[in-house]
Amino acid sequence: ERTTLIDPVCFLVLKILVQGHELQQVRHDTGMDPMEIAIKYFVMTELFVCNFVCRCFFWEESNLDMQDLEGTKALIVLESEDLIVPTYSVRSLVFAEQSRRAKAGKAPSETGLELLWVEDQPHAGFLLDMVANEDVCAAWPPSTDREASSNQSMGWGPWGEPQIRA
Repeated sequence: ERTTLIDPVCFLVLKILVQGHELQQVRHDTGMDPMEIAIKYFVMTELFVCNFVCRCFFWEESNLDMQDLEGTKALIVLESEDLIVPTYSVRSLVFAEQSRRAKAGKAPSETGLELLWVEDQPHAGFLLDMVANEDVCAAWPPSTDREASSNQSMGWGPWGEPQIRA
């Protein structure tokens, strides 16, 4: 079993909430960059999004701990300039969990946690940067023969994208 977490908001949800509250308290947008302005408006002040987040989103059920990934191979992709996900804190969490698993007798390559750090990119910035995009795609583990043959028989490519046939 394996999973890939790209810009995972599910780690440290409480820290994200505190940072969001601090951002919401900013009265003037002069000191914020365009990404922060967009986040402030669409996530924290737009009426219907606020209604959904306040009434329909259960924060305590949305947090994921590193221990929850025990027994699962996970690739975690983080970007250094992310304003939504506290990437430096999540990176420290990954290193601490790798260390804990190594102390439990696993070799560093067998801990199941792999971290890909994308330098100088904002949240989801690798999607627009071709070099960073290729690095992220190259880090994905190759699919097994069974998964590849299953995907191809259903008309899916090696990365799970639908194949368009003429």
